[in-house]
Amino acid sequence: AGSIEGLAERYARESAEVQLAILSGLGDLGASTGPALKILTLASGLENDELRRQATLALADPRQSGREVYQALGARLGDPVREIQRAAAERLLQVAARGDVLAIPAAGLEEGAKLKDDLARLHVSDIAIQYAYRGGSLTVETLCRFMVDPVDQIRQIEQHYSAPSWATYLIEGAKQGALDAGQVAAINSLTLRDEPHVRHNAFTALARAPFAPGRAAILSRALVDEDAQIRKESSSWLLPDGTQPDELDPVAVARLLRCGADPESPGYAPAKDVFERLTHAQLVPHLVDALGDRDPAVRGAAGARLEEIAGQQLVYDPERDPRVTQREFAVWWWKRTHPDGSLEGLLADLGADNPSLRWRTAQEAMSLPLPAVRDGLAQALAKERAAWVRDAQLAALQTYAEVDFGIKPRMSAAEREACVERALRWWTRTLTREQQEGSR
Repeated sequence: AGSIEGLAERYARESAEVQLAILSGLGDLGASTGPALKILTLASGLENDELRRQATLALADPRQSGREVYQALGARLGDPVREIQRAAAERLLQVAARGDVLAIPAAGLEEGAKLKDDLARLHVSDIAIQYAYRGGSLTVETLCRFMVDPVDQIRQIEQHYSAPSWATYLIEGAKQGALDAGQVAAINSLTLRDEPHVRHNAFTALARAPFAPGRAAILSRALVDEDAQIRKESSSWLLPDGTQPDELDPVAVARLLRCGADPESPGYAPAKDVFERLTHAQLVPHLVDALGDRDPAVRGAAGARLEEIAGQQLVYDPERDPRVTQREFAVWWWKRTHPDGSLEGLLADLGADNPSLRWRTAQEAMSLPLPAVRDGLAQALAKERAAWVRDAQLAALQTYAEVDFGIKPRMSAAEREACVERALRWWTRTLTREQQEGSR
């Protein structure tokens, strides 16, 4: 054991020829000892194919066991060498059947789900379903791959095991926490599949997640899906409990408006349901934003709904400059929701002594697209020193700009300062242009 310990310590520094010789001699020296396993696990991850092959075959020996062994084999499930893939998968399948499946790394299963070899991928899926059934957490990407695998036995694995389907694990997993952009992209790919049940499960998973960036635009496609059941459920996916209207984005709102304006549209009924479930406070800000849409049909549909809400106070004129119309409706809505407020008061509050009031006022300013408010925001931003208030002012000012200031979550002080400089340069250029146009 002492001699093996010495070999283990210097193994990584040896040449490939010496490393191979050491592997060949492990059987004579006692390959089941701790130092020997250290050599095998190290060799199984090296670049040399033959080293990895010999090490993996040794680790796949049924006499080898333990978390360290299973993790090393799990890492080889996605190996580019087919013999290595299969050796690792076949051994880990035995491990899974014995109940030690949770010792296998989820990352290895994810790599194994990408294999081109059908048999190796089948073994990986057999391991993965047992891993999930015993409480292991498979990644969203892995579940999405298995859901559309070309091999029937992989795709429909619940028919071969007393376990839930991949889709069930995807939906239940999505409910546990916010999805990131990569996970949303993986699920979105399923919403584009030909199979209605796959699309249905993908839409359901997105809707069940506590948060998923960009999901409203994806879910809004369900409004016009060719499958009647998907269309029927689309409104509940977009507003599962009526508490997520802030997630509606311009793409989703535009699709809702197009569908809701056309009784012949397959999405008319679910769009109508969404509009009926939204309060005016939830809906009007989205409609005002839609008045600036490039599509005249969307602007017209938004204007018609705003006319209905405003009663006789305002009339939508499709021939007017959309920017003028948008400002008019934005001011009307702001006055309606702030009966005791005034534009002068809002501008004064942008520079108030209380930073919380400055922050709240910047938030309010986002719904009031007026040049005076824009100028007040820029002036306040130039003087502001509190980072969290600056972030709100930048976000509000960004709604006026056609250029990207580069705002992102959790900015460093230097990144924030760069955004402020870009915003103020844009504002200065805008003022100069307006002054030149006004003097002509």
